[in-house]
Amino acid sequence: MIGTIMMILTCGAVFTSCATFRSQKAVIELGGNPTTGYTWNYQIEDDAVIKVDEEIRYLGKNNIDGAPSKFTYTIHSLKAGSTRIKFEYKRPWEQTPADKVVVYEVKVGQKGEIEVREASDDETGSGVATESAAGTFKMVSMDEGLKLMSKDNDFVLLDVRRPDEFEAGHIPGAVQLTNETMTADNTLEVLPNKNQTVYVYCRSGRRSKLASQKLVDYGYKNVIEIGGILDYKGEIE
Repeated sequence: MIGTIMMILTCGAVFTSCATFRSQKAVIELGGNPTTGYTWNYQIEDDAVIKVDEEIRYLGKNNIDGAPSKFTYTIHSLKAGSTRIKFEYKRPWEQTPADKVVVYEVKVGQKGEIEVREASDDETGSGVATESAAGTFKMVSMDEGLKLMSKDNDFVLLDVRRPDEFEAGHIPGAVQLTNETMTADNTLEVLPNKNQTVYVYCRSGRRSKLASQKLVDYGYKNVIEIGGILDYKGEIE
């Protein structure tokens, strides 16, 4: 999936409108490369239901351009109801479609509890991941990726973790190519057909996004990032 969702139950101020309502929170984590000018922008459909705090943590060393960062969005419940958060990944000053778009459904219960889930393709109308733009890839959740693969007759499932991680257990049918050592040449050895659909995963979803962008840069036409094996509930081999 495109991001990590964590549910955190906390006690906050009691709202006068409902004596049992206590503000609780959930966390969405997204990867990005703000050193290249790209950032996540978000819009809340109904900001009376929730508020959002943003934190960006740089994960690279020595301010290398393109090094990844973690965007953390903490959602606080304000009142019972439902809303959506739409995230767009783009350079703010460019008047072009976002490279990636993801939508989350947020439901707040009567006691302040929060339920967050990634909207499906049908619900968003444009896919959970990306709007059409050259050099982008699609991002879906692990569950959605497995559904797509079950209907796909011609694809490759690519595990971009290290060889030792792969040997310790991987999704059946996957082939391995380490993200950190990917080049155009060794990728072509593993994935000779650039028109074939490639589903990409790693451990948590960070390396799979980096590898998916590399695949697009190498000329692969149908790349779908499906997150991390931590979200996989099936058997491993």
